[in-house]
Amino acid sequence: MASVNIHCPRCQSAQVYRHGQNPKGRDRFRCRDCHRVFQLTYTYQARKPGMKEMITEMAFNGAGVRDTARTLKIGINTIIRTLKKLAPTQITSSPVAHADVALICELDEQWSYVGSKARLHWLWYAYNTKTGGVLAYTFGPEPIKRAGSYWHCLHPSTSACSPAMTGTAMAGWCRRISI
Repeated sequence: MASVNIHCPRCQSAQVYRHGQNPKGRDRFRCRDCHRVFQLTYTYQARKPGMKEMITEMAFNGAGVRDTARTLKIGINTIIRTLKKLAPTQITSSPVAHADVALICELDEQWSYVGSKARLHWLWYAYNTKTGGVLAYTFGPEPIKRAGSYWHCLHPSTSACSPAMTGTAMAGWCRRISI
């Protein structure tokens, strides 16, 4: 009988034990340190670790739902469900490695209908033009409130150079700022 060393995908611990089977008969494992339950092979592509992050990154890069489904080989409904689960109040910002260096970023938005034409949702994000990474993003139904909370999460010093946010002028809003 051959033994295989299994490591937890979250914490890389070797303290892993068998934790039953899934309905398809594949073995499940559980980490003793972080208590995460995982499998070595997945039947569905969407369950693989890191797939939700790839869906979010493709949305930031302007890929549509069908493009993302075709590229990642997962269902359209799975992608829509994943994007809907981004809570409207979820604002994420990543810390800049060298905060004293002047940073030029690009602010952009995109919108889409969710469920019906009456439910319009906006995705706002700040994109670092030098590293290609996303600095902050927010997703929700109200464009002006989203943009205001999104702008203030970038950096405290940006509030002095914040653009005026009035009415429907937000629809095509894309600016370069220096943080």
